Amino acid sequence: MGTWGPGPFDSDGARDLIDFMAQRSPDERRHAFHGIFADAMRLSDDDVDLHPSDVIAAVALIAMSVPGGPEQLGEIATEKAAAGIVAGLDPQLATEALVALAAMSVPGNDWYDTWIEDDPEGEAAQSAQAVTEVLRVFVSESDGRRAG
Repeated sequence: MGTWGPGPFDSDGARDLIDFMAQRSPDERRHAFHGIFADAMRLSDDDVDLHPSDVIAAVALIAMSVPGGPEQLGEIATEKAAAGIVAGLDPQLATEALVALAAMSVPGNDWYDTWIEDDPEGEAAQSAQAVTEVLRVFVSESDGRRAG
């Protein structure tokens, strides 16, 4: 797998994920994202075939799925990546994405060690912060609508 930059879609794995999602129905996409985020919690298990950068790409796709997400994410949200978003995003999937991103954002994780550790204010950190903000606002507003 090739990685050429710190952005969430700057790897062959991310491009493959976008292509995979683009060929799936909305329900199949949701199911696949749930599986990716569940596997993200088990990256150290021998039976998990998932790279941390794939998790980051999946999280960014979920953030792009938030109404207004692509506009809020700016350059992170690429036209090609839009083919892999989930229409009608639910807060549970957004929450799973936040948990998965948090799991990738710790020392010892390959993505963190490669892109964040030596450049905590760099593009990868800024992208992760932007994605986190979009998802947190979406989840918070969704919770508020349910409570009201």
